[in-house]
Amino acid sequence: SAGTLAVTLGTQTLVSHIVSGFTMTTSNRFYVGDFVKFGQGSGSFSGTVTSLGWLETTVRGGNELIHTIPNAKLEGIPVSNLSRHERCQVEQTLRFHYKDVRKLPALLETMKQEIIAACEPNIVTDGSRPCRVVWSGYSERYLEVMVDMHFEGIKPIGDKYWNNRQKVLMAIQLAVDKHDMEFAVLQCCCKGAVS
Repeated sequence: SAGTLAVTLGTQTLVSHIVSGFTMTTSNRFYVGDFVKFGQGSGSFSGTVTSLGWLETTVRGGNELIHTIPNAKLEGIPVSNLSRHERCQVEQTLRFHYKDVRKLPALLETMKQEIIAACEPNIVTDGSRPCRVVWSGYSERYLEVMVDMHFEGIKPIGDKYWNNRQKVLMAIQLAVDKHDMEFAVLQCCCKGAVS
């Protein structure tokens, strides 16, 4: 009968959720208190795990919203447990004017040295990870520079990460000022309606 079918399907879903919950609670993918990122790309979601049950997992996002996710949905999603990483990366793309193309090589060297000086002893300079400031490309209106620095002993979350990132950005600005250069800022031309 239809009632039996509905109960059977409902029971299968419940059993599926319980099995998923058991798998989640017995694996070591993440624990309560861990800061995790679920998924990849634009569909990703991150936050702190506040509870881990047999049916659902509760996560508090950076905006303080509480999200309850059925464990069956989490089972096939890639998870990055950022609480367990002891390394982080600071990556930044910069833009400079074409008129400053001759100043760029000296600026890049100064920028790298300023970042290293500002971020010792955590910055990785032994060649095991990138430590680069490079001219990465041409654009129609500006030159592109990529900064890619890696750090040990700093998790990719929390105040220590953000303070370190700020040191990198301040070192970049110091180098730009030393070479009397400016960042290229894209300007938008908005045309008003003519009546």
